[in-house]
Amino acid sequence: MTDRIATSAPFVPLRLDGRPLAHKAALVFIGTLFLAASSYIEVPLVPVPVNMQTYAVLIVGALAGWRLGAITVIAWLAEAFVGFPVLSGGAGGAVHFVGPTAGYMFGFPLVAASAGWLAEQGWTRKIVPAFFGLLLAQAICFVPGALWLATFTGLEKAIALGVTPFIVGAVLKAALAVCTLVVAKQARRVTIRLRPHHLLCMLTYVGKGYTDAFCTNFDAITARLGGGEEILVVAGPDDVCAPVETLEGHHCHEASIVARDAEAAASVANLLGIPASEGARLTLDAARLTALRTAFQARTIRTACADCEWSALCDGIADAGYPDIRLTASV
Repeated sequence: MTDRIATSAPFVPLRLDGRPLAHKAALVFIGTLFLAASSYIEVPLVPVPVNMQTYAVLIVGALAGWRLGAITVIAWLAEAFVGFPVLSGGAGGAVHFVGPTAGYMFGFPLVAASAGWLAEQGWTRKIVPAFFGLLLAQAICFVPGALWLATFTGLEKAIALGVTPFIVGAVLKAALAVCTLVVAKQARRVTIRLRPHHLLCMLTYVGKGYTDAFCTNFDAITARLGGGEEILVVAGPDDVCAPVETLEGHHCHEASIVARDAEAAASVANLLGIPASEGARLTLDAARLTALRTAFQARTIRTACADCEWSALCDGIADAGYPDIRLTASV
């Protein structure tokens, strides 16, 4: 096992942390198709057409996170550079990367990265911060776009032609992107699979675990839980177990761990007054987390932890008042 303190994992709505490279490559490919399709929806203004590219760039970044979002946009631009018909109106070719609108295209990866970074910081979990965050991300695109266009038209005319006409559109695209994210969130409301004793492990998790992959995965799960995602209680290995199930000597199926689950389910159910056994669904809001941590610190819900190898560490964290914990609730 590792005793390292893992860095805090980002909140990425598509939940690709720890996924195979093939899954990420598939997302990039699908993202480029989405970006290409958005380019065909346009109003042909001169010199800069109005289309849905910026909306698509926002969605790609906000759903995939800043790294994969930027990579997806760069891959789409690379397709355009070699001649694929993926730009406005089905255009493509290197000539577009030296034309009047090139600055906007160079700004698109920054827009995706900004939207992804804001999503990773939790801005897209609520409507108002999401709207202003995505509006700000779009504004980033105007800077290189207008500066590049100014080399053709002069700065004053570049602003008049390449910024001002698109402000209302930017507001509408930010609103549409927020609506899309809300729908996506509702469509993926289910959730995090947890076995009962991991409901207790979450309370004192500070970034220490069996392996680096385990910690990275656990960080991602606590970030999602903190955003209010629902928990589905399961019997046996769960989403926390996933990185160690393939390791030799893992104990996910041992009878003692199953018994630990039963003890934890009973303790949590008695404290919160809600079901916590297999099939139960719950969320960990601020009030429930406070109740659980208070009881854990008082050792009234600790029978499941009696033989756990991490018990001493958890005791110390609880007794110290839970410093550096990763799981906090936003609601």
